[in-house]
Amino acid sequence: MYYIFNTEKKCICSCDFKPNTNDLATRGEIAVESQVIYSNIEYLVFEKNKIVEKPAEKIELPQKNKPSLAEEIKMLKERIAKLEKNAGV
Repeated sequence: MYYIFNTEKKCICSCDFKPNTNDLATRGEIAVESQVIYSNIEYLVFEKNKIVEKPAEKIELPQKNKPSLAEEIKMLKERIAKLEKNAGV
């Protein structure tokens, strides 16, 4: 299998035949042959003349200050009481 790496050393595609290295060179890309077949090229980089599989980066979502269930119930009870008061119930 051949893996194609861009100028940032990230794998951009793979193929099972020898690619046109002259064409790749016009874009600063390189082809690296490997006996290993990687299932996801998204995590491949070319470092120190070898293919390295990097772990996926963890993306942490911002935490929202979500009220607890007890706080939500309290707020709903207060809202209901206010609505009932305004409705004259």
